[in-house]
Parts: sequence; structure tokens; C-alpha cells
Amino acid sequence: MGKHLYKQGLRRCYGCKEILPLNDDTFCKYTSTKFKYICKSCNKIERKQRNLKLRFIIFQRDNFTCQYCGRKAPNVELQLNHIYPKSRGGLNKKENYKTACKECNIGKSDMILTEFL
Repeated sequence: MGKHLYKQGLRRCYGCKEILPLNDDTFCKYTSTKFKYICKSCNKIERKQRNLKLRFIIFQRDNFTCQYCGRKAPNVELQLNHIYPKSRGGLNKKENYKTACKECNIGKSDMILTEFL
């Protein structure tokens, strides 16, 4: 079946199992597994799930507490905060995230606060 799809210019999505035409508009160029094609809609869902999982891991690591003012959930809205802001070359890695309440995150803006490192 796979060879027949290939000859017809089609691929089966690894996520939703739908058979789709192989072109740049349908499938992602980079997939996490070799020789498996993931359509763009499945990739968005997968990415969102990874981001939610990462948020929870960071919040859990920081004990659901703002690392700047010490307030805890559910009394405040918690957000992920980049220690080194993306606008200044910071990366999207676990080590570069801190839990911050909404007020501290907005107040910090894109500053690098060295006393909290």
C-alpha cells in the first residue's frame, strides 16, 4: 500500500491516518520520527499538548508559586516567564523558564533581573 501511495504522490498522516497529497501545504517538513509524515493540523495539536505539558512541569517545579513575589495559585494567575527574554536571544528551554504571576510577568517586561538568577 505504501509504495502505491508514493507513486500517486500521496502519504498517510501518522497522526490522523488520513491519506493526503504530498506537498508543502499539507505535511510538515520536519517530523519527530523518521519516515513518518504528520499533517500540519496534527502537528499543531501535538505541539499544543507538548506546550501544556511543559507549562505544568515548570509550574510543578516552582511549586505553583511566583518566583518574584511569592504569591501562589489559585489566588493569582500564573504564567511562564523567560529568564532571558526571547527578544534578547533567550531560548525556549526548561532552564530559561520561571513561574511568574501575571502582574510580575507584565512588570518585568523584557528586562533580565540578575538578582533572581
